[in-house]
Amino acid sequence: MRTSEALLRARAPGAKKAPHATVPPTQPGAYKGHNTRHVLCESRGRCCRMSGMDLVHISSAAELLTIEHPHFGRIHPPGLLKTTIGTFTGTSQKAVVIADYSSGIRQTVAVQIDPGNFMITIASSYVLVTLKEGASRHPVIHKTWKMVGQRKGEGVTEFFGTVSTYIDSDGLKWEHRFERSPHEDELIGFGSKGEEVLIITLESIYPTTAPIVSGVLITPSP
Repeated sequence: MRTSEALLRARAPGAKKAPHATVPPTQPGAYKGHNTRHVLCESRGRCCRMSGMDLVHISSAAELLTIEHPHFGRIHPPGLLKTTIGTFTGTSQKAVVIADYSSGIRQTVAVQIDPGNFMITIASSYVLVTLKEGASRHPVIHKTWKMVGQRKGEGVTEFFGTVSTYIDSDGLKWEHRFERSPHEDELIGFGSKGEEVLIITLESIYPTTAPIVSGVLITPSP
C-alpha cells in the first residue's frame, strides 16, 4: 500500500518531478551520461577529463601559456651563455602535427593554427617551442634539459633511427627521435607517470639558428 500511495502522490497535480539530466538530441556526440558542459574532443565519444583542457580550439600563444599542462606554459629559459651556445649548435624545425594526450584522449593542438607556425628548437641544454603571431615569435614552451641517454638502430636503423633522451627542469622525460627516414622526426614529452602526453611531428630537419623570441611574455587579455 505504501508503494501505491507514493505513486498517487507523484501523479498528483502540482507534484514536483525528480530532476534529471537532458541532452539535446541534435547535439553531436550526445549520449547517456555525456556532460554537455565539456567541449567535444576528437574522440567524439568521450569528454576531456580535466577542465580547461580543450586544446583543439586554442587560437593564440596567450591561451597556451595559461592552460594547466606539464609542458605548455612552462617558461624556464637558460642563462645567456647556454642560450648563445644553443643558438649556434641547436637545430630548429617546424611542426607538422602537434598531438596531446594529457587529458586522456588524443587532441590535435590548435587546429585553427597552421602547425608550420610552431617552431621547435632542440639544443643541448634546452628545448624551445615558439608560435609565430604576426612578425613575432612567442615562446609557449621553454625548458632547460639535460641529455641522459642516446640509442641508435635497434635492428633497423632506417626505421628506428636515433633516440636522444632528456630530463627537463621539471624532472620530466623527453625523447627526440630523428634520422628515421622515410619517417618524420618526432619530439615526445612525457608526463609525471612516464606516459606520453605530447607528440610533436617535425618537418624534415634543417640546421638553423634559434628563432628570435620576443622578450615580453604574452599575458591573456582581461
